[in-house]
Parts: sequence; structure tokens; C-alpha cells
Amino acid sequence: MPALIFSCESAFATNKGMVIEFLQTWRQETQTRTDLDSREKDLRLQFETQLIFQTDRKYNGRPLKDFFSRIISDLIETEQNSIAERNEKLLTFMQGLRTSLKDTLEPQEDVLRFIQGYVEYSGLTEPASADEFASDRNYYNGKTMRAANPLDLEAAATLADEMIRKSESQNLALGIWVDFQQDLVKEYTLQEGAQLSTKDLMLQNSLNP
Repeated sequence: MPALIFSCESAFATNKGMVIEFLQTWRQETQTRTDLDSREKDLRLQFETQLIFQTDRKYNGRPLKDFFSRIISDLIETEQNSIAERNEKLLTFMQGLRTSLKDTLEPQEDVLRFIQGYVEYSGLTEPASADEFASDRNYYNGKTMRAANPLDLEAAATLADEMIRKSESQNLALGIWVDFQQDLVKEYTLQEGAQLSTKDLMLQNSLNP
């Protein structure tokens, strides 16, 4: 899973204007993207437009997690009760997002970026499940999300063995260096002792011609 990086600012919105500004910027970015097929792009724009519309009509400063959970639930109910044929994949997407808001969102996490990240990860035409999103969300710092690269048991054992060998080599090299330093100290001490002995002998000879 590649890093998901978003350029929208004012992520931790505190009032209706900031929330709408973030959502509008997000929608503008979607409009200019060329990496989405037309169906996926249309569905994202419709979803983002709904978020803007519902926020403008209903947001009253309540916690964003509660507000958007309610909005997503309302959209799910509307889709389920639609006279026209239900879009099952859209329902799957919205149900996964609602579950993720409830179970995966961290207490101090940016709700708007979380929703944006879920849309980016899942997509709407072939949506991922909430469980897939949660399992891939190993690293998040508020702006980027990266999936860890789990190792199988054999690879983990090989890596551990290499680290042990490296540690042993470093310890051996350190031991050799310490021994060398100690030898140098001993040699220096002996040489200094010999020089002092020679000086003492010369002094004695000068005093006793």
C-alpha cells in the first residue's frame, strides 16, 4: 500500500466554515485528477458534494466524528430506501466508512483527513472493506498513511539471524579494539618507566662523578 498524501490544509476544522473549506478544496482536487476513471471520479464528486451540502445544512459545531457518522448513516438509509435500483457497491463503501469511523478512528485523529484517506484507499466503484482498511492502516501521522510490510516466519528468522551475526561482529571488533588500547597503554607505561630510569641513572652519575 503506497503512502497516501493529501495537500488540503485546515484539517482540524473547528467551525462550519473551516469544514466546508476543507471539503470544497478536496472536491476541487478530485475534479483536476487524471488518474481516476470517469465512473470513479463521478462517484467521488457526488459523495464529496453530498458532504458539503449536508455540512452546510446541518453542522452545528458538534464533534465531527458524531456529525459525519450521522450523515453517513442518513446517506445509507436514503440509498437503501431508494425507489431506483440500489447501488450495492456504494452501500458497501458507506457502510465500511461508517464502521471505520466507529472502530478505527483514533481519539485525537483528524476526522476529515480520515474520511479522505478512506475514500482514497477504498474507492467507490470497487470498495474495500473496513477490515481491509484497518489492517493496512499500520502507520498514520495525520497526513500520510503507510502499510507495514509484514514478513513471513522464514524471512523474519533470516533477518533475526543476520542481526545477531552483525551484533556479534560488532562486539568482536569492539573487544579487539579494547585489547589493542590496553596494550598501547601498557607499552607506553613501560617506555615511560624505562626513560625515567635512564634519567635517574644519569642524575646519579652527575652527582657521583
